Amino acid sequence: MRKLLLLLPVVLFVVAGCIDYEQETTLHMDGSGYADIHYSVVVGPFADETVPTEEDDIKGRYEGEPGIKVSNLEVTTEGEAIDVSYKIDFDDFDRFLEVHDGTLDPSRTTFTSGAGRWKFVGVATGEDEETDAEETTDEESFGLLSGYHVTYTFNFPGEVTSTNGEITDDYDTVVWEYTLADVMTGELPMEAEGKEAEFPLDFVIGIIVVVLVILICAVLIVVLIIVIIVLVVRKGKKRKTV
Repeated sequence: MRKLLLLLPVVLFVVAGCIDYEQETTLHMDGSGYADIHYSVVVGPFADETVPTEEDDIKGRYEGEPGIKVSNLEVTTEGEAIDVSYKIDFDDFDRFLEVHDGTLDPSRTTFTSGAGRWKFVGVATGEDEETDAEETTDEESFGLLSGYHVTYTFNFPGEVTSTNGEITDDYDTVVWEYTLADVMTGELPMEAEGKEAEFPLDFVIGIIVVVLVILICAVLIVVLIIVIIVLVVRKGKKRKTV
């Protein structure tokens, strides 16, 4: 994907279309998890050199990598657009970053946890030492790149207490969205901290109340059944007496 970003100013002048990247990552406290990858590219002279669009090519990039598994791979073509989506399960987040060629810098992106707390620090960038800065930041290229986006969604293992991203209503999910112009012309920090998931007090109290209600209802049903049995037995005895 970084290769795509380095060539993108050239590609955009050759072909027109949507080039967007989305990654939703779910992390556990031990650093394992999975990532749902989705991107769209346009068929053109540089398509095969920038991002994989063939199933065999995608599988080949992860084949044999320990602790990495690719599933739900789907490639669809509509006109000149190629839509790619797949899931990567990983045992270690650092290893995932090294294997998956995205815009997150593996040397400056980490996830750490301990003592019921967790911390995520990342840097999204498309810059490269071999890239000519003037070539990627001219006004025309910048305008074109601003129309495309890189979206990172992280589902963390507990409530987020601080972040420079956007927290969703779930309180454990953060979204960072950048334009390709942002990524190509700078280094974008991604930070989030939080605490391990716990059962809220209200949730625990609610469960206790539900259990008590069920027990009370069960007792009442048993008592009712006993009363009915006693009444039936008594009626039976009265009939025999008569």
